Amino acid sequence: GPGAGLAAAAEQTYGREYEATISPFSAFQRRERAARLAELSPPEKLLLAVSSLLLSHRRARLGLLAYMSLLHLMVFGTTVHHALVHSVAQRHIEPVHAPHGIGVHPQERL
Repeated sequence: GPGAGLAAAAEQTYGREYEATISPFSAFQRRERAARLAELSPPEKLLLAVSSLLLSHRRARLGLLAYMSLLHLMVFGTTVHHALVHSVAQRHIEPVHAPHGIGVHPQERL
């Protein structure tokens, strides 16, 4: 009946966990990971925790991609806007006529 399928699934799950606990390779891997984590500084541990959290969920990865894309577009747009505004402003500066060529547009000195 339905209980047999549930028991088989539980046996398979716990069987894998039991195999992992007796495997010398997985025990070595756990010890090495714990040793490397212990060597990290607090800021590195924080960065590892945040990056693991962000990268472990699909929506978090998509949100991070969208956020970074928007930041790049904003920087690009700001740079282009700044360049265009200053290039237009440079072409429309009215030269100030003063004695001895001070403040006169360079093309008018000739």
